[in-house]
Amino acid sequence: VWWSRETGLSIGWHMQQMVKIGMAHLVQQDGLVYVDSDVFFLRPFHTREMSRDGRLRFYKGPPRKKLDAIGNAKLTKASVKMLGLPEDGAYFGYIDNVVTWSRAEVISMCDYLGKRYGGHWSRAFRNRIQLSEYMLYGLYADEIDKTSSERLYDEHVQLCRTIWGADGLTGTNIADFCQNLRPGQV
Repeated sequence: VWWSRETGLSIGWHMQQMVKIGMAHLVQQDGLVYVDSDVFFLRPFHTREMSRDGRLRFYKGPPRKKLDAIGNAKLTKASVKMLGLPEDGAYFGYIDNVVTWSRAEVISMCDYLGKRYGGHWSRAFRNRIQLSEYMLYGLYADEIDKTSSERLYDEHVQLCRTIWGADGLTGTNIADFCQNLRPGQV
């Protein structure tokens, strides 16, 4: 648990999200790649695969859905509210276990949030429990910043095949899971 005047009370998960966002202000590279700590690469992969024609990969999970039909509705709703987007809109999903962010896009998002919340961008996190940095970034890039296509290209295939929970996992199930990656999954 952490408290500051800017963000109020925060939990560890929020700190992790703020650190990811804040990294854009500390690095000089054009892109950031975040890989969840529980990811195992099963196919060859190189970060150069995350860019095309000078633009970075931008995962967008199709199709657009209303907030009540999105699997992570609370996370999406929090980001929609933070950004001032219509709650009756339909949105893509932007959560994957391997994501690419444009440094310039993150800084633009921080500037937007700073203006919207009257100070530092981290004020947008104040008193929020359910939140996804990936949804926040994705919604900003897709719905607010009209120049994002100069830096990003859309990709609708998740790089990571996921499994949640360990119920019923055996060596055979794990082997089947690993061998049945879809094209584009690593």
